[in-house]
Parts: sequence; structure tokens; C-alpha cells
Amino acid sequence: MVPIAVVLHELCFIPDRPGDEDTRWRWSGTHEGVELYVFAGQDMFGLWNLTGTCIQPREKMFHEQVLPEKAPRGLAVMRIAKMWQLAFSRDVPVPGRFEIGLLYERHLAEMRSLEVGLPTLRADGKVLRATRGWLSERMRLAQGEVGPPPDVRMRLIFGDGLLRLEAGDCVYGVPARGVWGGDCEVSLREFLAIPYWQLRGYEVALERCCEAVAFNGDPVSITGRSVDAQA
Repeated sequence: MVPIAVVLHELCFIPDRPGDEDTRWRWSGTHEGVELYVFAGQDMFGLWNLTGTCIQPREKMFHEQVLPEKAPRGLAVMRIAKMWQLAFSRDVPVPGRFEIGLLYERHLAEMRSLEVGLPTLRADGKVLRATRGWLSERMRLAQGEVGPPPDVRMRLIFGDGLLRLEAGDCVYGVPARGVWGGDCEVSLREFLAIPYWQLRGYEVALERCCEAVAFNGDPVSITGRSVDAQA
């Protein structure tokens, strides 16, 4: 996991305007005289919002992505490379700095094709999306408060056909089936940063590995084992 700010520097993003070094960054690239602009800014919760804009004759591309404060380097670059492909098609080579994103995409595809048998749950998609919405509401600042709220560890506990999501004094249950690799704790902020479209579907797959839990392939880092699991 690396800070998104570091990845933006590596990809040659620059401040959008003088004095915006800590708030808003941009990158632009050109293909056949058409420019793609990608803007990146961090919100009050520490999440990075990326927006890609490209205007062509009779066509306009506007695409958004959300990333946590830290993410795998390949995942972050892959999200930006996708904007290039959406603007100019997959047949147009991406800029050299974005190639690591395509390598990461191929790696994910190869891992899925290997069927390595990672512990996987199939959670009810509708209930999981509603639960994330309720958790997002609880993370909002109270009236009069300023600055991003502190991150919260969310415990994932599976048993008796129910995946329990515990954050603070809240416990939500999501119907699920499958094999789990032991209870754990993940960053609630990272969970809320998963793009909404990534959780689409009748069921959402949760794959458990040593360092992360992937929700339909989007990894959320594990911060520790659950207290109950250690007992």
C-alpha cells in the first residue's frame, strides 16, 4: 500500500493552480489532437476523488473514481489508465507511466483464472449496499465539527449464514454463504471508498487473503485480527 499522493507524483501530476499543492492536482495527455484531463483531489474524509474529462467532436467523456488514502500502486494506476482507455479506446496505447496499471489488471485476471481457492463468501448484494449506505451516514461529521473524522476499524465476522459488520457501537448483518478464513478487522474508510459500481450484482464476492479482503476484486486492507478471533 502506498499513499495516493506518492502515485500522483510518480505519474507527473501537477498542482491544478498555484497554491493548490495540497488540495487539487491535474494531469493531461493528448491523442490525435484531443486532450484528456484527469483531476485529483482529497476530500474531508481523506478519500481521493479522480475525475477524467475528454471532449471530442459530438462526444464528451466524464468519468469519476474514488480511492482511499493508501492503495496498491498498481490499482491506483489502473484506475487512471482506465480513463485513458475510456477516452480513446483500448486499442490506443496508454502513456508509458500507465503501463503498470495494465500489468496489474492482467495480474488480477490471471489470479482469477488460476482458481487458487481463496476463502470466499457470497454476500447478499442488496443488503451489503444498504449497509454501506448506513455506515456512510454514521461517518458524516456532526454539525459544528470540522476536519475529517477518525478512521474506524470495521470487524468482519462470519457465522450461521450471516456476515456481521461491526463498526463502533453498530452491528449490521448481511446474509452470506461460503468459506471464510477467520474473522478480521478492516479500515471502514477504505470500505466506504470502494466505487459504488464495484458492489453491483445480486451477490458480492468477498475474497480473503493474508493482507486484504477483496470486494468483487477491489481490495480493502486488513488492519488486524478480530478480538473475538484472538480469544
